[in-house]
Amino acid sequence: MNSIFTGQASNSQTIDSLTVIATIENIRWAGTGTSIYISLGPTLQLQRFCETASAGETIALSIDLNKMFGRKNITLLEIQGISFHQVGRETSFGADFLNGLTLGVAGTINSNEDDWALESVTLIANDIYSNTTFKHINKWLHAPSSHLDTVWSGQVLYTNWINSDKKPIDLNSQTYPVRWMPYIGDIMRWRSYDPSKIPGVGQLIGKLIGHQLSSGQSEKLESNTTTSSYTWVYTPEGSLIYRRWDKTNHAAYIRHSQLGSGRPVICAGEFKVIDHQLQSVISMVNDASGHYKPDGGACLRYVAEKFEALGISTEHTEWKWRDSAS
Repeated sequence: MNSIFTGQASNSQTIDSLTVIATIENIRWAGTGTSIYISLGPTLQLQRFCETASAGETIALSIDLNKMFGRKNITLLEIQGISFHQVGRETSFGADFLNGLTLGVAGTINSNEDDWALESVTLIANDIYSNTTFKHINKWLHAPSSHLDTVWSGQVLYTNWINSDKKPIDLNSQTYPVRWMPYIGDIMRWRSYDPSKIPGVGQLIGKLIGHQLSSGQSEKLESNTTTSSYTWVYTPEGSLIYRRWDKTNHAAYIRHSQLGSGRPVICAGEFKVIDHQLQSVISMVNDASGHYKPDGGACLRYVAEKFEALGISTEHTEWKWRDSAS
């Protein structure tokens, strides 16, 4: 999905410390008596996460970055996945163990004594940035054999990294500011900077499903024509705010700064929906987005992740952007 954006990875925030915090469900039998191992980096190296885990326990581990990633300093973009590993224990039984329900042959079975329930996982980088992609796991985990097996894994979403102010970060750990002169001009023209009061402004909440902010009604985004598109902003709170734009009526368009409540946003642009599919997404400065500085398309990484998180496939989506010099 994000292969076209990987060239911008060098701009990501560099870190030298990473802590993984896991919470075990506080329910009966949720702990485990065997060791759990963790892996994060591309080298597939393992680090012991804990020797045992008790129900309701919160376990924090400082990750050995040099072991996991091959060096002491990495970027947040390199933390793409996390997995837990465990060795299950076998229990011996006699021929009469199952009271005639077996073939009467002695042997071993895998024990479920080491099953455990994982509630959540949080990543903390440099004691500043946190990632809560896995804040609601709530899953029982089982080691299927007496060998080291992967019992849980997940993809770390870059868009879920936030700073100490609880705001999402971009590739340079900042948001893109509103240009003040157009903003002041809009105020003088009495433009509304409360998107909840602008007809047609909505928030994407699912598979091309939007929630109209003014009416509170849900809607399915209609396909665009050759003379229409949807203008959008991606806010620091992680919301995609949009409005359909009929380009034949230039006097009626709503500026991106109005969709973003006149505040800084992470990204702004247009997208098109054709035959109930997301055909194209563009990040650029034009008549409808002149209030935000362009970034050469770097911010589209977060937009792509957000669409996918909402269940909107971007497999066949065309991505475009315009540099500030364009």
